[in-house]
Amino acid sequence: GLPPTFVWIGLGATVLLGGVTAAVAIDTNDIHSKFTKDGCNQLAAAGCSDTAKKGKDEQTITYVLGGATAAVGITTAVIALAFTRWSSSNGGNGSHGSNDSAPRVSAGVTPHGASASFALDF
Repeated sequence: GLPPTFVWIGLGATVLLGGVTAAVAIDTNDIHSKFTKDGCNQLAAAGCSDTAKKGKDEQTITYVLGGATAAVGITTAVIALAFTRWSSSNGGNGSHGSNDSAPRVSAGVTPHGASASFALDF
């Protein structure tokens, strides 16, 4: 499996993207507040089209950053749960032995429904 460093890098990237997303979302909200305060939501006042365009652009950036944050976060979780070697091999003698920290996944289907379980020991 992959070393845990990949998970820590992914976690850092997720936190960083989340922070940038939050900052842009706050800015987008401020633009919307100005749009409403200037009466642009009721009638077309001077400068409303510029504020509207800026708000739409900021909203698009917020959505893209939110999607990127979610994608990096989900990818990091999958790597952490399914592809990361959280402990070293058995005793360093070259044999791999059993890895008790490996994720265990099971699924089943019965006439009454389906079930799935996941377990991970640290």
